[in-house]
Amino acid sequence: MYFEKDTVLRIISMMGEFFRSLMARADEKDRLAELDRFSREYGGIPLKALETLPTDTVRGLSNDLGRLYLAEALYMDGQLKALHDDELKEALWLKSLRLLSTLYGLNDVPQLMGERMRLMTDAARESMTAEDLLDCGRFYLYGGRYADCEDMVFLAAGMSEDREIGRGCESLLKQMVPVPNGELVLGGLPREELERSICDLNEMLSGREQA
Repeated sequence: MYFEKDTVLRIISMMGEFFRSLMARADEKDRLAELDRFSREYGGIPLKALETLPTDTVRGLSNDLGRLYLAEALYMDGQLKALHDDELKEALWLKSLRLLSTLYGLNDVPQLMGERMRLMTDAARESMTAEDLLDCGRFYLYGGRYADCEDMVFLAAGMSEDREIGRGCESLLKQMVPVPNGELVLGGLPREELERSICDLNEMLSGREQA
C-alpha cells in the first residue's frame, strides 16, 4: 500500500493529537473507553481483543494502514498501563513494535516512526526474540537508521545460532553496502564502520560453523 508523505504525516499528526487529548482526560475509565473507540474505528479491533489476540492474528485482520493505527493504539495503551504496571506496558509495546515492524515498506513510515520504534525496542529488549530484532533491524534499515540496524543485527546474531538468523543478519548489513557514505554517516554508521561490522559478523558466523 502506498501513501504520499503528506498523508502519512497527517495520520501521525492526528494520532499525536488524539494521544494528547487522551492523556488530558482525568478519568482512567474514560481514557480506556476513548482508546477502545479509536482502536475499533481506525483499526477495526476492540481494545481488549487487541491486547489478547496473537500478533499474527492481528496482522491477518488488518491492512497496512490498520496496522499503523493498531500499533499506535497498543503504544498508547502501554502508556496508560505504565501508570500501574510497567511489565504490562512492555508487553503491549512488544506487540506494538511487532506490528509496526511489518510496515517497513509503507512509504515514509520507517523514517517518520523511527524514534517511536527506538523507544519501544529499548523498553522491550529483554522480551524480544531474534526474529523480532531482525524485523526491527529491517525497519531501521528502510528508515536510514543504519547504526540502529547494526545494533539489532548483532543482538540477533548473539541471541541465536540458527543459520537462517545468521543469513538474515548478513543480508541486512550487505544491503547497506550500496548506500552512499554521506547517507551512512547521517545514519550513524560510516562506511569504514560498516565494513568492520561485516567482517566481525562474518568471523562470528564462521567461527560457529567451524565449532
